[in-house]
Amino acid sequence: MTRMALVGIVGAGLLIAGCQGQGDLLINSTTVLRSTVIQPRAAAPAEIRVPAVAGRNGQIVRDQLRALGLKRVTFASQDPHAKVPIMLGNWTAVKIEPQPGTVVTPTDTVVVTLTKHG
Repeated sequence: MTRMALVGIVGAGLLIAGCQGQGDLLINSTTVLRSTVIQPRAAAPAEIRVPAVAGRNGQIVRDQLRALGLKRVTFASQDPHAKVPIMLGNWTAVKIEPQPGTVVTPTDTVVVTLTKHG
């Protein structure tokens, strides 16, 4: 075996031996690379109690329902002159379906009916 091949094999052995098993990788005697372990997100709860939202700002309601883990939230308008709720901060919730207190799963559909400000 040539001297260069032997140095390569020994160097590879040192590199492998330098792995600490905790995210460290020894490159040479002075360089250590650190890796970061990313923790998975906590799973959404299996059951969610529908909150009472009547009288609350539409944007705040949307944020609250997302924070609870609801994935299928639809917003509807009760106003005949404003049929599609956009810019939810300009709307107020009047009711939610299913009714407040009902237990749902994160993938159940929840409908919030809104009325337009002014």
